[in-house]
Amino acid sequence: HFGQAQGTPLTQPEFLAEVHYTGTGMTADLILEGSFNPENMDQASKLFIKHMTKRTIRTLPVTITKEEFVGKLKSWPEKTSTSPSGIHLGHYHTLWKTYNINAQEDEQAVHKFERQRELLIRAHLALLNYALTFGYSFQRWHKVVNVMLRKDADQAYIHRLRVIHLYEADYNLLLAVKWRQAMHHAEDNHLLNDGLYGSRPGRSAHDPVFIEIMQNETYRASMKSGITKDLDATSCYDRILPWVANICSRRAGIHKTVAVVNGRTLQEAQLWCFIS
Repeated sequence: HFGQAQGTPLTQPEFLAEVHYTGTGMTADLILEGSFNPENMDQASKLFIKHMTKRTIRTLPVTITKEEFVGKLKSWPEKTSTSPSGIHLGHYHTLWKTYNINAQEDEQAVHKFERQRELLIRAHLALLNYALTFGYSFQRWHKVVNVMLRKDADQAYIHRLRVIHLYEADYNLLLAVKWRQAMHHAEDNHLLNDGLYGSRPGRSAHDPVFIEIMQNETYRASMKSGITKDLDATSCYDRILPWVANICSRRAGIHKTVAVVNGRTLQEAQLWCFIS
């Protein structure tokens, strides 16, 4: 299901040996610099690689701050499914939610509770920042549950299943914080094509639909002919190569070791299937 890009020019073994699964190394750096000259590759692939040059000179911070860690937990609904290990969001939400200890009645107990909570937050941050600093992927992050949601209620054909990955909550938080930084950095510095709407701040999936409706209405009202081309690429997300995603993230400011953590986790992931 996730190997549908296999056999395309950018998945040739000789080329993958140079660029690595994580999208790091000398060849990846040359691609970002715009000085990589691939041989024995078709023109379309060369043009694709040419457009992967770095768009910003700034590299975003590699570590996560306490404010980012707690802030993400506060905006993350506790009912969200996460963590195949069982350490779900309910455990993490205890790090910021209010408690039923009365400060006026037992001030000492409140101070003790706050110290313990602060220690747990510091421990979680230390683990996350260790992984980010040294490009390390914790073993428990490698277990990923694939939830298969049926598009047709009474059928379970493989081509009619929507796949959702359930990661460990802290790894999911890491991805959310770091790629949110990259998206806002790209938005602030005008690094994204104006025709893109997915996952962008201040935009939604309804916007291109509204634009298309207005285009068609303009054709009708002005009595002019127009052509609209809709290209719904089959399994387009499943066909994204990890090294391509990592290099494209780095070109927008993602730190190299953050990309390494993402790549190594996907490379070593053990997928468990669950059909809902």
